Amino acid sequence: MRKIILACAGDAATLQGRLRQLRTELVGHAEVMKPDPKATASGTVKEWLQQNVDKADFVVVFYGPAPAPSVSASTTQPVSAAASGEAQEARTTSDDHHVVAADVLALTTEQLAALPGDATVLVAVSGSADRERLPGGFENFRGFDVSSRDGHDALLCTLVHEPVTPTRLPLKQDAAAAVGKVVLGHVASLIGSFDKTRDTLVANVDERLVPFIHYGMVVVVVVLLFTGYVVLLRLALDSLRSVLNIETDIARLPGGRTLWQRAVVVIAAVVIVFVSARFLPKPLHVDTLVEKHLREWAQQLEKSTVEAGGFRAHRTKGETQVWTTGQALAGLLSSSQAAMISADQVRQAFGFIERTRIANFELKPKAKDKLSVQLAPYVKQTDFSKLPLRFPTFSLILGATARLGGQTELPIQARELLEQKKDEFFTITPSAEGWGYFEQFDWGVTEIAAWVGIAEIQSLHVEGSAIWSADDRNEVKRRVREIIQLLTARETPREGGYSPISDISDPSFARTYSTVMALWVMAEAASPELGIFEKANLRALEKKMRNAVRWLERHALADGWKVNPANPTDEKPFLGLTAQTLCVLARVPIQMEKKSRDQFAGIKRSLLRSASDLSKRPMNDNARPHDSDRYLYPTQRVTEGSTFLWYPWSVYLMRLLSSDTDLSESERESAANVLKRLRARVGEFGTLVESEYNYAAAEGLIGFSWPSGSGNTSSRK
Repeated sequence: MRKIILACAGDAATLQGRLRQLRTELVGHAEVMKPDPKATASGTVKEWLQQNVDKADFVVVFYGPAPAPSVSASTTQPVSAAASGEAQEARTTSDDHHVVAADVLALTTEQLAALPGDATVLVAVSGSADRERLPGGFENFRGFDVSSRDGHDALLCTLVHEPVTPTRLPLKQDAAAAVGKVVLGHVASLIGSFDKTRDTLVANVDERLVPFIHYGMVVVVVVLLFTGYVVLLRLALDSLRSVLNIETDIARLPGGRTLWQRAVVVIAAVVIVFVSARFLPKPLHVDTLVEKHLREWAQQLEKSTVEAGGFRAHRTKGETQVWTTGQALAGLLSSSQAAMISADQVRQAFGFIERTRIANFELKPKAKDKLSVQLAPYVKQTDFSKLPLRFPTFSLILGATARLGGQTELPIQARELLEQKKDEFFTITPSAEGWGYFEQFDWGVTEIAAWVGIAEIQSLHVEGSAIWSADDRNEVKRRVREIIQLLTARETPREGGYSPISDISDPSFARTYSTVMALWVMAEAASPELGIFEKANLRALEKKMRNAVRWLERHALADGWKVNPANPTDEKPFLGLTAQTLCVLARVPIQMEKKSRDQFAGIKRSLLRSASDLSKRPMNDNARPHDSDRYLYPTQRVTEGSTFLWYPWSVYLMRLLSSDTDLSESERESAANVLKRLRARVGEFGTLVESEYNYAAAEGLIGFSWPSGSGNTSSRK
């Protein structure tokens, strides 16, 4: 156990409390050497120190400056010393005025200076003011400010060489804990700001609880950041005060050093947290998430355009395709995110579509020589004699010409020259095929023509001349009428269904998707405000729509539609196809027969009864037709195995059913609740969109944005 000599210098009376506290804390940890009053009665403290200092490990001197003496009629009295405060502890020797009080000595600067050089002297002061008033010679000794808990604990640890139950964590642990809070606060904020985190929470938590979770996360982050920064700032300020020795000025301010220091720390912490507010978790409102994802899908489509005007089938690679281009334009032009694509891009995309329309292009005699001369400034010298004599689309001509010149695409000047003079180089025979899956196809697909028609009609809904001039609008209307003429020629005889190809010789060729797409174009084109058809022609169009509606009613099952009604198996109806069919039927601007209305209402109720499963249905649980449904025997035509997305069309359908007058109030309310759950899962569909082809983004925009009600819609900006 270590031996310690306790002493005081200056006004011992003011130090009694601290001396008593230190003696109490050292019990059992260190031995305080107590001078024998009898042995020192005839001597002095100086002599006792000289005899015993080499036995002590430390000499601890508490310093407190003496107060100003009071003046009276009597002579000034010297200040008496006190040590522990116990009765009869103080003893004064008349020859040297040094006090021996139990185990505490009253020393002077001279006595301290006279100690042997190997004596370890520790000086304890109470505050920065006392440290600054230390007499000369005290600065050579190691000092401790025992007015703070850190300084007090440091003195104890030095004396006993082991911790003495500190009341607070050591500095390093304190700082580490504060840093941990700050880091944890920012990490929690960062995780809360991730789109995937927000999407998952919104999709899996009751919508009513979403705001509470958000604000709870905000409170947790703010508390962590504030408490962590308060501690770090306090430690930094303490270190800065010690290095710059600025306590004197602060101590003179009103309220004292502690109050002002706390104020500075708190204000600084508040400012830092305020600056860090941008890291706080973002709001978890469903509407906000929906708008964010719609914007992302629109951006994905816009970035998928190429210089020639079309849209790639995939956002990063792949060939341009009319089907994808028509879907992308329909989605973009129906959404509030239409501003993502410029009017020039829209016109270029429709230009690509027209260049890819199927026709018979045959090179005229000596046209190859003319091409070689006129394209020489734009294309490397090449042998145009290798150019095929016939082409199914003008777009294929451009591609073949570019490849002959060793290029992937023709320069825009060369493309414009060919377009302007195509009648000079080619004999062109129009075709009623429309558009194929790609530019090399010489047979068209009903669904593709329908998507082109939908896109053309949507471009007319844009107000003013944002896209088309007055003359251009008339041209677009002419093209829509031409597309509908092409589509109505695909109606199977006496059936009302539509074949996916131009061959309608067999009623079994009729497919649900082909019929629905043809009906959709006719419904949208029948809008009186667009003026695409005269009233007389509208009556003929309405007859075609009634035939298609009756066909859908005849081939409907209790819970929806198959892709191929002629499929003899027990294949279940496709949810995506069924939802889209009901959405299109809601757009048809004709009075349906009661039988059809009842049939369709039954399907709606069937979907609502199982709608609770939609909140758990995987996003990639989408149906594709069986291989046997793709063949159109006995022709050689094979249709594409399309994927029918269930999510976007279910969102659209529940929007419609929530206000459907054919349903009861409770059924409409049920549809509205399902719609809320589906909207909350928008982030999950966004993940699918990122990995899928562009048709997913296009149909997502349509599902969330397409107008409700009949085809008689108002113009949209």
